[in-house]
This record gives sequence, C-alpha cells and structure tokens, in this order.
Amino acid sequence: MLEKFLKQTKFSSQEDFIKNFRINVPENFNFGYDVVDEWARIAPEKKALCWTNEQDHHIDFTFADIKRESDKTAAFFLSLGIKRGDMVMLILKRRYEFWFSIIALHKIGAVCIPATHLLTEKDIIYRCNAADIKMIVAVGEEPVIGHIDRSIADSPTLKYRVSVGPEVPEGWLDFHAGIEAAAPFERPALANTNDDTSLLYFTSGTTGSSKMVMLSQKNVFSVVSSACATVDFNADDVLVSCLPLHHTYELACTLAACDFGAKICINDSLRHVLKNFKEYRPTGLVLVPMFISTMYKKILSEAKRSGKDKILPPAARIARYLKLCGIDMSDKLFSDVKEAFGGRLEKIISGGAELPTDMIAVFEAFGISIYEGYGITECSPLVAVTPYYKRKVGSVGPHVPCCTVRIAGSEVGESGYVTGEIQVQGDNVMLGYMDPAANEEAFTSDGWFRTGDIGYMDE
Repeated sequence: MLEKFLKQTKFSSQEDFIKNFRINVPENFNFGYDVVDEWARIAPEKKALCWTNEQDHHIDFTFADIKRESDKTAAFFLSLGIKRGDMVMLILKRRYEFWFSIIALHKIGAVCIPATHLLTEKDIIYRCNAADIKMIVAVGEEPVIGHIDRSIADSPTLKYRVSVGPEVPEGWLDFHAGIEAAAPFERPALANTNDDTSLLYFTSGTTGSSKMVMLSQKNVFSVVSSACATVDFNADDVLVSCLPLHHTYELACTLAACDFGAKICINDSLRHVLKNFKEYRPTGLVLVPMFISTMYKKILSEAKRSGKDKILPPAARIARYLKLCGIDMSDKLFSDVKEAFGGRLEKIISGGAELPTDMIAVFEAFGISIYEGYGITECSPLVAVTPYYKRKVGSVGPHVPCCTVRIAGSEVGESGYVTGEIQVQGDNVMLGYMDPAANEEAFTSDGWFRTGDIGYMDE
C-alpha cells in the first residue's frame, strides 16, 4: 500500500531519508477510497478494527467489512440529503461507528466535525450556529442526548439527529436501521478535491478564543504519509487506541496505522485498559506522557509486589549496556514487566508534553522504544517526530517531510541555541480558520503559521 504514495518506505539513516524520500500526492486524494477501499481490494480478510464494549462483547472487522459498512453509511447519509461540503458532527465516544461515519463522510465529501461527549447544551448551540451543522451522529445515552435535544430550538441548521444506540429517542433516527435500509451506495463523480475542507476542529487556536480549524484531504494525506515514512510500524502491528478519537493526534496516528494496514483495537474504557492490553497484545501504542507515567508507576508497583524492586534498576542498567553491545536481553530480563502490557509491546509514540529522559531510558531497557513528537491541531497535527532511523532521546526529532520549521527569535536560551516561536509552513498547515479575520494573527506576513509555542533547533 505505502508504495502507492512513497518512492521508498524504509530508511537506514537520515542521509538515506534525505536522498530517497519522495512522496506522490494523488489527484483528489480521498482516504476512504484510496486507503480503506484499496486495502479491502488487496487484503479483504485482513483484520482492520477490533472493538470490545464494557459488557465484554467483542467485534472484529476486516477491511472488507469496513468498506461495506462505510459504503452503507455513506448511502444512508446521502438519503438524508447530506452532500459534499455539508457539516456533520460526530459525538461517538469510543464507538466503532465513529470509523464507519468518518470514512463515509470522506466518501461523499461532507465535512466531519469530531467532538467530545462532554459538550454542554451551550457548546452544541455555539458549534451548530458557527459551522452551520446539518446533522449530529451521537451515542444514544445521557447526558449527550439531553444536551443535543435541548439545543434544537436554538440550532436552526440542525436537521437530523442520528443515534448509534443503545437508546434511540423520539425524534431521532436509528443509525443501524438507516444503514441497513439504505439503497446501494453509488460513488459520487467527484467527492472532493485536495483543497476541500474534510475535517473541522474547534480549538483554542493561538490566542485563546475558540476557532474553527479547516483541514483538507491534502492535509490528512501529508501527515499520514509523513508519519508512515518516519515511524517504524508495519502491516503486522497491533495498536490499542487509548486516546479520545476526536483528538487530531489520535485520529492522525490511527489513520497512519490504517495506511500501514495495521490492526487497530479500540480501548472501550480507561478503566479496562490493562485488561485490553492483555487481550489485544499490542506491539505499538500512541500515548501522552501522563499515560506513559502511569504505565511506569504500574511497572514499579508490580516490581515491588513481586519483590523485584531492588533488582530492577541494576537489571535495567545491564540491559542497556548489553544492548549497546548488540545483545538484546530485554525479553528474558523483563518478560514479566512486558506481560502486564500484553507481552509484545515494542514501541510507543508520545506527544503532548516532554517526557523525562530517565523514564525513556528505563522503557528502552525493557525493550520498549519511545519516540517523542510535536504537533498542533492547525498542522493536522504532526510537525515533528523522532524517526526510527535517527533516534535522539530528549528531542521531538526533525520536522516531518511535508513541512518546514523555523524559529522566530534572536536570543540564545538556556539550551545554548536560539530560542523563539516555532513557525511552520507546508502541506500539513491548515487551510485556515473558518473566520478569515482570525487568520491575520495566526500567520506571519510571509505566510508562516505561528504556533505560539516556544522551542529551539539544535542541529
């Protein structure tokens, strides 16, 4: 699959990457057709998605299943009059229907607005009026249902409320009944161009006021392709999705995993995450530092419980030394530690804040590599990530190949390097905010996006 988009898919060094990385941007790229449906064509029975609800009901979906169900969902949405450019908000928590819906919206060229289930009535009214939202697809449970119902009177553009269950209240459409009753899906002649808005995110932006970030299919493609070129995942990997699906970070990483053809397992609840790890046995995770810190504390508590807390630090030092000599003893020394996370965990992508380097070193001794990255919603969101072919602990890595980064500053900071605002230019940078006036402060006079974050480049 990756060969469709990348001239070379694996790299031995930064020099190899600079020399041989080439990206092929398809005309009118559409993730639904060009990735999901293509995987369904070449490997229809390959497991794509796994989901377990809080009652331990387990469902597996192959790529053929995802294509079929997203086509049915697209047909249902079309029957309601949802068309290219229409705004649809998804409030689906960790439901598998999120994936049917977002891919369906891509296939018909509608705009997907992923949203948290914590939105209040006031939040929903604001979003519906600011973005002219035509339909909301949501979980059929309180308090989500109540907040949406109470917003109706003040949301004149909202025509449809669709519930995925468990309840389908009066005045709502049943998602599952709707997709089963819909006519066969007919692909539109042109679902989108590369510059059409595909995703819309409400964010604080760079000045603190709520803004609507418009992301295109080209933005999605650039970030997914860049992630696939710099992160060492493959079609045999298994990922457990732990972070909220409405966050750009989680969405971009899971879309990249789908591009790899990896198996994505949706964690039903953070209360059950360790149980899910043991059940799904992930090889990779996408996390934030707070989650990794919790894992670290779990390792230490398990070591103390088993009476191994005194030997853990020296064993970690020995493992690190042996690894430098080309001998990997992590599985033998720390098999019980890794078993707490399913026994196969090899790599973690971390973003959102800095991780202590000593914590990264301990995980490395366990045989679990951590790759830190940096991003922001307005950049789809990936800006930089530590590549597998040039690891540097304590760094978020070089900028990804779809963009360029500069530091706007002249003073040397404590790091010994010029420190200033991180500014970005490239295919990952948003189309803009929906309110044109908001773009004036967000971009420099020469077209660079101002992240508002402070950083430095050491090389």
